[in-house]
Amino acid sequence: IELSKTIIQMNMDEKDIPKDELKPIYIWIHSFGGDMQQQRFFSDLLISSRIPIVTIAMGVAMSAGFLIFLAGHKRYAFPHSKLLVHDGYAGFEGTASEMEEFQKNYKKMIAEMKDYVLARTTIDEKTFKKYQNRDWYLTSDELIKYNVVDKLIENIEDIF
Repeated sequence: IELSKTIIQMNMDEKDIPKDELKPIYIWIHSFGGDMQQQRFFSDLLISSRIPIVTIAMGVAMSAGFLIFLAGHKRYAFPHSKLLVHDGYAGFEGTASEMEEFQKNYKKMIAEMKDYVLARTTIDEKTFKKYQNRDWYLTSDELIKYNVVDKLIENIEDIF
């Protein structure tokens, strides 16, 4: 939340600065994932930022962390980083009708997640479906092949 507030405030404070003069915000991602609703909020914020957002995967960017990583206007990863896309984990309880409704909504969220990944990479639908029902750890070659990253980097100086 604090980082979100900072990004929003920076966008407000720098609204009159010409776009080509804005200095990027660098977000280092080391995340095993988390809540999809929080991820969607934060990803939308990053994508809509007038200030360029650079995301860097260092270590792991898995599940929701991977989806946040994709929100960067520029994206970099270290070659040994583990980036994972999957259809998530869900647990629910309640009445039969509540569980049915939850399952319908969860399927919609997964379909939206797929559309998001396909829109922000060059992963095609056939390839995505091939890996959809399991944990897909993208290799360095796949990160380049599917335009998940703009560049694999060896050291921090490569992005500045």
